[in-house]
Amino acid sequence: MDHDFAGYEIFTAKGPYGEDGPGIFNAVLVGHSKISDMTEGKENACMPGGIHVTNSGYTMKDVSFYNFDRDCYGIRQRLEESGGGTSAVRAEGLVFENSPNKVLLPGGEEQGLWISDIDGSLTGTAGANLVGDSAVNPPTCTPDATGDLGEAHQGGHRGSVCPDSVKFHRILMEGASSPSSLKYNPITVRNEYGNSSRPWQMMLLGWESMLVEGPVNWITYDSSEHVTNISYTGAIGSMNADGDNYVLIGHEFYQQPDRFTVLPGQPGANASKALTEYPKYEDNASGEWYYNNETATNITEMVYIVSDKGGAGSFGWKRKKRGAPAEIGISPDEGWASVDFKVFRCFYANCLPPPPPTLPAGRPLDFKKWSDANAWIELGYNIPAAGDEVFIPPGIWFVMDIDPPPLKRIYLYGGLEIEDEADHKLDVEI
Repeated sequence: MDHDFAGYEIFTAKGPYGEDGPGIFNAVLVGHSKISDMTEGKENACMPGGIHVTNSGYTMKDVSFYNFDRDCYGIRQRLEESGGGTSAVRAEGLVFENSPNKVLLPGGEEQGLWISDIDGSLTGTAGANLVGDSAVNPPTCTPDATGDLGEAHQGGHRGSVCPDSVKFHRILMEGASSPSSLKYNPITVRNEYGNSSRPWQMMLLGWESMLVEGPVNWITYDSSEHVTNISYTGAIGSMNADGDNYVLIGHEFYQQPDRFTVLPGQPGANASKALTEYPKYEDNASGEWYYNNETATNITEMVYIVSDKGGAGSFGWKRKKRGAPAEIGISPDEGWASVDFKVFRCFYANCLPPPPPTLPAGRPLDFKKWSDANAWIELGYNIPAAGDEVFIPPGIWFVMDIDPPPLKRIYLYGGLEIEDEADHKLDVEI
């Protein structure tokens, strides 16, 4: 009561939903009282926040909020960094007395809120999910018009109430294995309802988003939409077994890829292994994919499914528990399906390089300097950046006249000469 900071702030939580797991139970939070009103200097004060909610998910049950009607709020979503996501919070038995400032979602965090309202005590709709108002939400989601949920009458991001028929899945895309041209830049997640820009997460070293179950969730890289070689690892949540849980994820390419991989341990396959129509939960296993290179826009499409029919992965996909997100006994760290997505276009036909040609005895007249960006552009590449894989094709002779940044590997089928007018360093992993 009358606290100068937040009433409760759990920085991380691990365990099942319900009274056997982490949470806040049987609590009373008072924003301001007659005591504070009669205290000199605190006549208009209020506890800044009742509960700061972690993004790892837990339970709030039988919690009452009184007098959160000033410059304060009952619940605030706390994210690890801007643009982050969250696992579901289970809420039931909430009471708000003289507390219109129910939930505060920081401005602009359209996908940073997820509260499962079990009994309707938060939103007025039992079983509803309170999420951030986003263009990718289905039209059955209703943006809050009261200012209580999300905005908290303090300029926060508006919330949206979605019925239990709308299912969400949190995706964590780690970009450590992604080409350097994709890192540190935002992605756009698009479905048939709209699109959402998702920023690069410095702590995750990747991207987060809330995916809607049902429509294809198209993912594009804002800075490199013409890139064909794409790779990322990650996990998709709320894939608890036998719950009819799945997501469809799509990518578009301007060139025809040669190899596709979706799940960890899955061998790379060419387009001959593709489905002839979008995968369906009823008919297809997790990791199956559709591919079409004959679209009207000359852009090839690839759509894959991740579902609760899959096998175990590095993020601990398990069949121990069944049910929907925030169900009692289900833990937020269970039911994650792993993804190891790799799509690439080979430099040579059938991904088989030709035999190396005989190199000339000395530097040919037609050579290229490593420092010359135009020389790389003529070959269809950009000048190599840190972490890149570099191809020097047959018949091409490069003179390394500068020290390149550290590289992942060099595929050398032509010639590479180290300029001997000064000392140079070539740093390559392999």
